[in-house]
Amino acid sequence: MKRIVKTLTLMLVIAIASLILHPFLWIGIVFSGWFDSETILMMCTFLCIYIIVGGFVLYLCRNMSWQKQALSIFLSINVVMIIAVLLYCSFYINDGMTGLMFLTMGIVNVILSVIPISLGCYLINKSHSSQELTKIPNID
Repeated sequence: MKRIVKTLTLMLVIAIASLILHPFLWIGIVFSGWFDSETILMMCTFLCIYIIVGGFVLYLCRNMSWQKQALSIFLSINVVMIIAVLLYCSFYINDGMTGLMFLTMGIVNVILSVIPISLGCYLINKSHSSQELTKIPNID
């Protein structure tokens, strides 16, 4: 249970870091404000996808190296994120340039999300490996 809570907390931190790195979010906040429905919807979607999908994949890949964890989390989160962006564009956007903007926004997020995902996987594996080293008894 402790590992699940730690995993979900890490994915929340990674989601917030990914939101902070997202340049289009800042453009939306500056020009339309915090309480625009699309900005709030995008932020909630980010948090939910990162916590649910990323937490599940990180928990399943807990025994892998941090590089494999980061790659699997990166691929799973971003596949779901791109599918969500494409579904949103196909149902709610009728203008081609607006759809292109949302698609570009999704691709930029995919590229920038590798930084917090890799850093989070590295740090959690580093902390688990240091905890395992302290649990090994000395045999003299």
